[in-house]
Amino acid sequence: SETIEEPTLGTDGEKWELVDVVLSGGAPWGFTLRGGLEYQEPLIITKVEEGSRAASAQLQVGDEIVSINAVPLSGYRQEAICLVKSSYRTLAQIIIKFYLKIKPFSFLILTVF
Repeated sequence: SETIEEPTLGTDGEKWELVDVVLSGGAPWGFTLRGGLEYQEPLIITKVEEGSRAASAQLQVGDEIVSINAVPLSGYRQEAICLVKSSYRTLAQIIIKFYLKIKPFSFLILTVF
């Protein structure tokens, strides 16, 4: 994985960066994709199989895919699926890697039994 753009802080306080990820060796790639414009959602990775090519490339649940094999995605899930399925030995993706929002300090009360 290679960072394309330094981490950015969004207007909602969410931190993200663009990362170039290349999976090699052929399918199965080891991740599940959800969303798309058909569902009014971004294309998000919802599962990464342990020990898979996706896991080795440090893809994570919640990463958003914006490009596959140098093709910027329009956002439709079917387009992404076709591009992934047509990848023979290499699958190159640009993803947006999101980081948790940093929330202001708040008190947490724990009860230990």
